[in-house]
Amino acid sequence: VPVENISFDSKVPIDNDITDSNKVYKGEVTILFADMRNSTKFTDENTAKTVVKVYRSFLKTITRAIRVCHGNIRDFIGDGVLAVFSDKEIDGKIVSSAEQAVMAGKTICTLIDYCLNPKLKDKFNIVIGYGIGICTGTVLATKVGMRGNEKNPDIENETGIIWIGSCINHASKFCGVATSGEIVIDKNTYLKQSCQQSW
Repeated sequence: VPVENISFDSKVPIDNDITDSNKVYKGEVTILFADMRNSTKFTDENTAKTVVKVYRSFLKTITRAIRVCHGNIRDFIGDGVLAVFSDKEIDGKIVSSAEQAVMAGKTICTLIDYCLNPKLKDKFNIVIGYGIGICTGTVLATKVGMRGNEKNPDIENETGIIWIGSCINHASKFCGVATSGEIVIDKNTYLKQSCQQSW
């Protein structure tokens, strides 16, 4: 079966857009990875109730920042988030995906440092560390996995959307090397910033 190549620009495809594995979406975007630091130790040393509350608060804070900055969350990976940003018209002017992603990274830092962590310190005596990696480039998105079995209706569909490309890999690696509270970006992202002085 031939594979249908679909380009996207300002609208990042949602899971429902990618209906089967013979469609591949391709676009120039900026990828943001953010995750918690020392989460294994934190999970081992705290009760299930505390872990769930902290994880939910952490991921909700990141989600809110990404939404406010016009990004699209496309995956939750344990204590981490994968977000995709595309060029968009905002308030009458085109804003690059790179600028949106960097603003989201800064917003995440602000919300965790000045809103979430003070509350967690007060309630649980916990402070969360986190890292953020951002990379701009070309990505592919497609559906993978297997549908359920027609002969056995109890077997569920085991499918999902994957995002592929060196841009994804680099953003993930940048996130991994970022020290707590740090944002690491690539050269493409840097060159698309209207204000480069802070980097």
